[in-house]
Amino acid sequence: MKKVFPSEIKIEPLDLSKNDDKINQFLHLWKIFNDENLDLTRFQKRFLKANAIVLVAIDLRNRVIGFSMGSVFNTPLHDTPSFELWAIFIEASLRLSGIGRLLFSATERIAQKLGCKRICVSSTMEQSSINFYQSVGFKKYSSRLIKYCKVGLNEAKANNL
Repeated sequence: MKKVFPSEIKIEPLDLSKNDDKINQFLHLWKIFNDENLDLTRFQKRFLKANAIVLVAIDLRNRVIGFSMGSVFNTPLHDTPSFELWAIFIEASLRLSGIGRLLFSATERIAQKLGCKRICVSSTMEQSSINFYQSVGFKKYSSRLIKYCKVGLNEAKANNL
């Protein structure tokens, strides 16, 4: 694949309500990123429900080559909203070319415009991911642990849990 320079990339929001080529290209990258075949209807339902903000990186040939996604959230811990950055993903052959930084910068500008004072991210344990986030200003703050629930919500309610 031809080397891509950041100056050749445009970053734009993905219109989650459309059914167009950019959505289809995003869904292809999503399969690589999340190992999930997500059809358009499920994608729209899931992402619109979450008030997702998705930005895509587009090359000179109008190909979606990367994305960032997240959403604004509020907690009683702070007076101002925060932005949860769910992911930044770039095609493997184009990583370390500055595209991730472009996506993050655009994401950060949107978060600031929405009144967010913090951007939170959970990273994989891969050192390259941690290094990337630290290089754009993130500081190690805490560890996030996840436990997958075995009992569904309805079962929990039925059992007074």
